[in-house]
This record gives sequence, C-alpha cells and structure tokens, in this order.
Amino acid sequence: MSFNSMKAAFKDRYPGLVRIIHLTRYELQSASVSWIGKVSPRSIVSRRRLRKARGLRVNIASGNSINPGWINIDITPSADIRIDIRKGLPLRSGSAALIFCEHFCDHISYPENIKRFLAECHRVLEPGGRARFVLHDAADLMRAYVERDEHYFAVTEEPHPTMIEIVNFFFRMNDFHQFLYDFDLFRDLLLKAGFSRVIRCNYRESENAELILDFTHPSREIASMYVEAVR
Repeated sequence: MSFNSMKAAFKDRYPGLVRIIHLTRYELQSASVSWIGKVSPRSIVSRRRLRKARGLRVNIASGNSINPGWINIDITPSADIRIDIRKGLPLRSGSAALIFCEHFCDHISYPENIKRFLAECHRVLEPGGRARFVLHDAADLMRAYVERDEHYFAVTEEPHPTMIEIVNFFFRMNDFHQFLYDFDLFRDLLLKAGFSRVIRCNYRESENAELILDFTHPSREIASMYVEAVR
C-alpha cells in the first residue's frame, strides 16, 4: 500500500483525530510564528518604524497578497509583521487611517474572539478612519441553496458535486471556518465595537478607492459580503 493510500485510509477511519491533528498543527504554527515575529530582524525593524507612525494603511491577514505601501500582517513569511492576529494588533492606538481585511473574520470563533478582534481594529484606527471587511455571506449562501441557484454554485467553483456539499464546505472550510455571518449580525458587532457608521458595499466598490484591494475572481463577487466601518 502506498503512502497516499495509507493516508487516505487513516483519514477515513479516524476523521475526528485527523481534524484534531490538523487544527493542533495550525495552533502550534501560529504560536511559533508569533515568537519568531518578535525576534526576527525584519519584524523588529518594522515594529520600530511603526512606533510613532500615523496614517498607516494596514492589510490584516494578508496571506500572499502583499500590497506595497501597506503594512501587511499575517503568519506567512511574506508579511511585514508575522504574528497570530487573534492575539491582538502590534500597532499604536489611532495610528491607522485604513484597514483592509479579506476572508479572515470567518476564521475567528464567535462571539468573544470576533468581538476582541473588531475592538482591536477600532482601537488602531484614527478618528474617521475606515476598515473594509470581506467575508462570506451566510444569508446569500442559504438563499442560493433554497432557491436552487445553479449559477451561484457553479461560479463558486468549489470541488464538491452537490449544492448541499458546497454549503457544508463553506461553513467548515476544511475545519478552519468558525462562523459565517449575515450583514445584520456583523453590523451589530461593529457598532458594539465602537464604530460610528457601517456601510454595505459592492465588490470592488468603495467610498475610498484605496480600500479596493479585493481579490479579483468571479466567486468573490457572488459569494462574498463587503462591509466598511468608520470609526
């Protein structure tokens, strides 16, 4: 039996254990990255430069989408600052003019951790500063399933043959999704975090053109929710 066959058999026989291993590996990686980020020369230089900086543009959970002129924060090696974002943002209060955060809020547990994260975003923004959040739209996903919207599910291009399998995939996302929001709940969380105004936007549209960093793909237009909040 090949290694891949043994791996598949183990997954089928012990799905719960595989899930625990998967998530434990992620948590260990996040913890080690936060430690490495505190001692790495690149991160130290970035943090020192930011101590007195104002008007920052911050790309949270940047992944491999590194934007020049922005402070890119993530656990990935390409980020300017490598940390576990769930533990807080290493920025001064009121130091950021703009925040962009794409498909990260779905990965934070509800309700306490998402409340803490949104409060951190509010803290680092200057008065009148603006944050743009991109996340999956649970209400539209359920509407598409109930209405049997074949176009919606075809555009998402997820590797699952049936609509209900795609719905479950979105809610779980290989065990990394923690919670999917509709606009009403996410707006309420932002207002409770202290934001003064919350606006629902369209894909690649914003009152501030600098915030249009949305990943360009047909699935993002049809399956994502775009929300901006002003401090």
